[in-house]
Amino acid sequence: MASILEDLTNARGNGIAVVTVPLPAQGHLNALLQFSAHLTNHGIDVHYIGSAIHNRQARHRTHRGFHGLIASSTHRLHFHDLPFPFAASTASLIPNVEIFVFYPCSAISSLFFLQQGLGKLDENPILPGLHTRVSMHDCISDGFREFFFRQMRSQTAVIAGRIMNTSHAIEGAILDELLEEWKMEHIFAVGPLNPGRPSTGSTTKTSASSGWTSSRRLP
Repeated sequence: MASILEDLTNARGNGIAVVTVPLPAQGHLNALLQFSAHLTNHGIDVHYIGSAIHNRQARHRTHRGFHGLIASSTHRLHFHDLPFPFAASTASLIPNVEIFVFYPCSAISSLFFLQQGLGKLDENPILPGLHTRVSMHDCISDGFREFFFRQMRSQTAVIAGRIMNTSHAIEGAILDELLEEWKMEHIFAVGPLNPGRPSTGSTTKTSASSGWTSSRRLP
């Protein structure tokens, strides 16, 4: 199993660059900015694309533990203020471009909604009884749900892989299930991003990027 960071680091001499186009919501803006900063520390140029107001929000609201990391990335992290950022389906028309989808939420939520839509929750021992307690309608507004399905219906880009905001040590069994559902695609576990506040009185000094030591790709 290889890390997405290792893959990109090995390829950086070949003119590899990353373009990040976050959904304009704080959970995406913040997490993808931290992801971008980590990539730049591995010698990869990253172009972060969004509207001027959303780019400003991402820079100003990021977790304070990552301020130094982002400040040190300024020579490789490039912000582009565009009123209407292009979509992945458009980018896929460019030669030598690979599209990766980022999931800011937990892997278990992705598996739950996927298998609920397929009517497979009853068969899954990892998610016992959840189908009788919660549904997508309880978690997502009607407007956002319609936006999500509209995007899915219009999606024409070939997806090279999916980037999950989680750790294999935390959600390994869930990631294995997702791998079965998303056949023929790579899944990268690169989190957790948006780290919580350290426990009071902790004697272990840990870098804000420590979660990246377990960044893995599932075959």
